[in-house]
Amino acid sequence: KAVVSTQSTGVVKVMCVSRGNVRPNARLYYTSTSPGSNPVYSPQDTYPIVGYVTSGGFCLSSGQGAGIGLILSSVWSAMNKEGVLLVRNTTTKHYRYVRVEAVK
Repeated sequence: KAVVSTQSTGVVKVMCVSRGNVRPNARLYYTSTSPGSNPVYSPQDTYPIVGYVTSGGFCLSSGQGAGIGLILSSVWSAMNKEGVLLVRNTTTKHYRYVRVEAVK
């Protein structure tokens, strides 16, 4: 598992691909699978942690869950500054797909 505070990080905008909401302190996980409409359920952390959401909630202007987060710069550069990750809020075992892109 990655520890974000000991490595350099990048600030990203996080947006839910389908339904769901992003809460503060949610964990961002790397996945090589493509987004699906259904959440992924896993009782244990089976994906590597690559970052955290620092603030999040429901965005009324876009009609979806959104937030700001930090991810490891090594993962960020490998994703070419945008891509798809999984997010899991601290109160659930369901993973949801999110799009991440650079904060401008």
